[in-house]
Amino acid sequence: MSASEVEARQQEYAEILSEKERSLIELSERLEAITAELRGFAGDLHKKDLRIGVDGNDADRVEEGRVGMAARKVYIETPTSANDDGNSGGSSEKSKKKGKGKGKGKSGGGGKEGEGESGAGASTGKGKEGGEVGGERGEGSERESATSERGGVRSPSTPGGLSRASSLLRPSIYKHKPETRKDELEEAMTEDDLFSTLKSSQFDGVFNVSIFLFLFTLAYNLIRNVRQKGSRFDLSVLMCDSLLEDGLYAIYVGLSMATGCTVVFVTMWLMAKGYINTTVTTIIYVVFQIILIVWPIFLVSQSNLAPLIAMIVCATQIVYVLKLHSYFATNLYFNRVIKVQQKRNPSFSTSNPSAFPNSVTIGNFLYFLAAPTLVYETSYPRTQSIRWIYVLKKLGLMLACVLVQLTSFQQFMLPVLEHDTGSVLFDMMKLGLPSFIMWIAGFVCLFHCFLNITAEVLKFADRRFFEDWWNCTTIDGFWRKWNIPVHEWCLRHVYIDSMYYYNVNKMVATLGTFAFSAVFHELIFAVGFRVVRPWFFLGILGQIPLIYLGRRLKGKRRGNLLMWWTLFAGQPMLEVLYFRLWFDRHDDFFCIH
Repeated sequence: MSASEVEARQQEYAEILSEKERSLIELSERLEAITAELRGFAGDLHKKDLRIGVDGNDADRVEEGRVGMAARKVYIETPTSANDDGNSGGSSEKSKKKGKGKGKGKSGGGGKEGEGESGAGASTGKGKEGGEVGGERGEGSERESATSERGGVRSPSTPGGLSRASSLLRPSIYKHKPETRKDELEEAMTEDDLFSTLKSSQFDGVFNVSIFLFLFTLAYNLIRNVRQKGSRFDLSVLMCDSLLEDGLYAIYVGLSMATGCTVVFVTMWLMAKGYINTTVTTIIYVVFQIILIVWPIFLVSQSNLAPLIAMIVCATQIVYVLKLHSYFATNLYFNRVIKVQQKRNPSFSTSNPSAFPNSVTIGNFLYFLAAPTLVYETSYPRTQSIRWIYVLKKLGLMLACVLVQLTSFQQFMLPVLEHDTGSVLFDMMKLGLPSFIMWIAGFVCLFHCFLNITAEVLKFADRRFFEDWWNCTTIDGFWRKWNIPVHEWCLRHVYIDSMYYYNVNKMVATLGTFAFSAVFHELIFAVGFRVVRPWFFLGILGQIPLIYLGRRLKGKRRGNLLMWWTLFAGQPMLEVLYFRLWFDRHDDFFCIH
């Protein structure tokens, strides 16, 4: 056989192998789709079971079940691709009973209930490859994720997990996946049956008199305060010259942040097209992220921005810092995946517009920056149309919340914060109710109104911005549920990434998540009030002992009362500490001359 015939035969064999590999990829994708449908069906059945009853010990089962349901919405690898040699072991009966699995042979299942800030922990596998990311009550057989020794998730360099084009749609190491979901309040009730949902048919009268007494107490205190001290409500503070100048300066700071966002996108686009490597991309990203953090803070510190405007600017800056990191980290993961696949198959490519690198477009990037989410996905579930009546209703409710906040702050809180009576405890008691009302109104204004308006205008279908945090019986449950966008970002890019890339254990990852959250909360107050104090930081870290103590009260009424007490007492304490420092140096909170 001549050399040309040998070469022709080799080329023929290569084409046959390439065709077989494409067939295997298509088969794997079909199996993955079937697996996802079956898992969704099982989740729906489990969700129906959870709604049967919540009396007595069932309350604890329901709260744990909800965490487990969230953990089961993991985008995972199919069992066929978990291990090349097919030695993939499932969960044993022992692991199902005890809630934890040990790897046997080359990989093993098993789950463990998630704890801490993330809500779903990742157990490090034993044996050669064992455990998986997150889980609930030992139901690891539902996922059978292939894992490595890196915190229970497979490294992108592991060939067994990268044999599918769907790996370029979203990283398999991240648990949550965007889906079409309604707002928690809108899903639980409609406007017509709001009160019927809250009350119990056996105690209708008690419920009615409780609502009456609550509203009467609020109205009486407002009227008495106005009669004794006069009305302090003044909308003109929102129109003062210095506040308008602050708004224009905030726009200037925003434009500087937009410049940094543009540079990061161009850098990622160059990497996706293969013009620069990951090392250069990472260096450019780190430099501009530092600039994006330091430069706006420097501009605010050199200005006379009022605390309210300064905190809004700083919070917006943090939002885009977190968004850019998610955009960078996710696309960097995709780039590593595609490099491994191209080494195995040099002709590998994808025509899916939602898959990397086709997803790196200016339109996709701008939509992510505007969308009410902090975690990047190549695509999001979308609605068919915009309900403008819905938008107008939410705008009206948001305006009402702003007026409630302004009234509470001007009429009840400012007189206490401006003058020190000598008794911090008494001042905190006077601030308790108005600050709590102001916080609740702010929560509804931001999470229920503003984010839903943004989502509706952008046709963004995943509206689960919060869950039923008011029913939580543990403090860590509250932190998981009251701010879903931030929780999902911390879960993905602090908790999971720290174990995946840096091989830390679950305890260190949890403490790191709390510390990260505490630093950025403290940063907002430090920039707003132009003072560096560790009070907010210590306040968040101080909740860690309460978390472990409060788990003894999980599912009990006393646990829910402890959660409400920390919210009710924590707000006035922080207000006294920060606002008193501000009024020691300034005469006005809104307008600085």
